[in-house]
Amino acid sequence: MADITTFVPIRNVLWSGKNIITMTATTAVKAGMLVAINATGVSGAVDPCVATGTPIGVAINDIAAGSTGPIATAGCVVYMNNFSTSAAIDAGDFLIGDDAEGTGMVGAVTTATTPQAIIGVAIDDIAVSSSGRVLLTPGSYTYHA
Repeated sequence: MADITTFVPIRNVLWSGKNIITMTATTAVKAGMLVAINATGVSGAVDPCVATGTPIGVAINDIAAGSTGPIATAGCVVYMNNFSTSAAIDAGDFLIGDDAEGTGMVGAVTTATTPQAIIGVAIDDIAVSSSGRVLLTPGSYTYHA
């Protein structure tokens, strides 16, 4: 499975929902990126999420490093990027952050032997190298195969 190497910002990230929080980006974040808690002793801070992060939501706008910005979280429906250039996401798939070089993108949960942090459920079929709607459910599920 091939990964997208550069994150493509999403315009009009928020499709619906009002559960928006303000967080500080410790590194630059682009609109539509999945973000995770910065767990290095900094309160209220996020970074672009990779597979090992604790995802909490999606940046609605670009946020410069050291600046604050809006993060869509539980219950919001947002547009997100599929990290893969070869595997589509089906509506109904549980989604996780991926370790793609582009960071901040999602992929479908596949057979796994370890728990994974689910960020949401795909509402749309999301083609390879494309974006689609996701209902955010951070921290709601873990998956064990």
